[in-house]
Amino acid sequence: MFSKKRRELIKTHSVSKKSRTGNSSPHGSATLSILQEQPRKDGSDASSSSSSASSSTPCSLVLPAVEGQSCPGTPSATHGKLVGCPSPGGTLKRPTTLSRNASAAGSPLQSWVFSKGQGRAAIAHSPHTETVEAPAAIEVEDIPPLLHAVARFAEAVEKLKDVVLEDKQENRRPLAHECLGEVLRILRQIINMYPLLNTVETLTAAGKLISQVKGFHYEVCNESDKKDFEKAIETIAVAFSNNVSELLMGEVDSSTLLSVLPTEKSKSMENLYRISGMETSHDSSELAMRAEEVDILLQRSEGGVDSALAYAKTISKYMKDLIGYVEKRISFEVEFSKGLQRLYQTCKQTITQPHMPFFSIYSLALEQDLEQSAVIQQAANTLQCQTFVQPLMQRKQEHEKKRKELKEQWLKARRKLLESEGNLRRAKQVYVARYEEYEKAKTAANRAEEEGSSSTAKAVDKKKRLEEEARNKAEEAEATYRVCVADATQQQQELEHTKVTVLRQIQEVIKQSESPR
Repeated sequence: MFSKKRRELIKTHSVSKKSRTGNSSPHGSATLSILQEQPRKDGSDASSSSSSASSSTPCSLVLPAVEGQSCPGTPSATHGKLVGCPSPGGTLKRPTTLSRNASAAGSPLQSWVFSKGQGRAAIAHSPHTETVEAPAAIEVEDIPPLLHAVARFAEAVEKLKDVVLEDKQENRRPLAHECLGEVLRILRQIINMYPLLNTVETLTAAGKLISQVKGFHYEVCNESDKKDFEKAIETIAVAFSNNVSELLMGEVDSSTLLSVLPTEKSKSMENLYRISGMETSHDSSELAMRAEEVDILLQRSEGGVDSALAYAKTISKYMKDLIGYVEKRISFEVEFSKGLQRLYQTCKQTITQPHMPFFSIYSLALEQDLEQSAVIQQAANTLQCQTFVQPLMQRKQEHEKKRKELKEQWLKARRKLLESEGNLRRAKQVYVARYEEYEKAKTAANRAEEEGSSSTAKAVDKKKRLEEEARNKAEEAEATYRVCVADATQQQQELEHTKVTVLRQIQEVIKQSESPR
């Protein structure tokens, strides 16, 4: 699909220019007047884009040349038929086998569909034609920018194809997704400039290409994936080339359009993307605020760390359950493939007898069963060893190891605090007891001094000595109590710091477990 040369594009350009200069019928001007205004570049941009489109490397996207010159008095190929006006010539139909089911593309642009009123009105105005054609003209000044955009799109598609099919390159997945984003961005720009290219076939092909790029197994060399990807590339090339060719020839089929008519007021694709981007950013900001609120709530809560650790443990159990489910499913598929192989070996001799009715059909069915069995076993091996079970098991082990380390760190900090609090309680009890003993000894010494006339000096000295000993013990108990208070305060602060650190690390562990790799 990428073999046509740029001279066909130039030929199309020249034919359109001749038709525009040689035909001044009101039919053509009326048709051109109802077209949607296209964003035009200035003269220098148009000339530079035309020269770049003609001098660049041969683009791989086909734009079939305009066939057949217009005779005098016949509307040129550069403008389309008016709605309700029968065509002077036969309507050219594009050869396509693509499905016209818009939902197959998986595109969010379903809001661009024609309204039922528009469809009924278009059919009512053209009772003599089987296919309702939309006004699909393009001005000569708009052809060079279109060709330049087509060349850019072709280069982006070729780059995507080279990246995906290059086996020796490492880390192809992120690079392939980046190239896919560039292809879709250029396609969106082209559709934004030329809404009549926004057809079911193009978006269906784009949806298939997206699914193939995202589902491609980059880690293993799979020939079926390569064939499906090449088929998706060919499909989008055919669809896009046909749409561009029909736009240049003015033969756009309105039944395949997803965009509204140029005269209708509707949201442009930029508005849709802007609204989507605003909603996405709003949702992400809300999620970020919720995450911060959850962090603050867990930090202030007494059992915040325990709740976070319990959630991390739940994630670990969930991964274990997923691994068990996939392993059982793989075992069922492997048993099914082995059953197909046994069935093939059993029925091969009896069914594949020559000169029997439908011999080729049943032989082909047997071969397909054998091939399906091999594909199932290969897919099971890939899931088991490369893409799912082993990577998820490794992630689960890393998650569980980190979770246990954080749990041990938290429990160690709590044990230190509990130990310091126990020391503080015991020191307080000793301090209170020593202080009471000191008060009793002090009271006894004062009473002995007051009764000094009746008691001997030796007894008074003994009372004072006991008072001094009690005071020393009380001071020692007080000092010990103060040390325990300081230690408990420090352990409490360290526990709070550990709490914040552990919560942050648990959040990182959960993010790593939930994020795709």
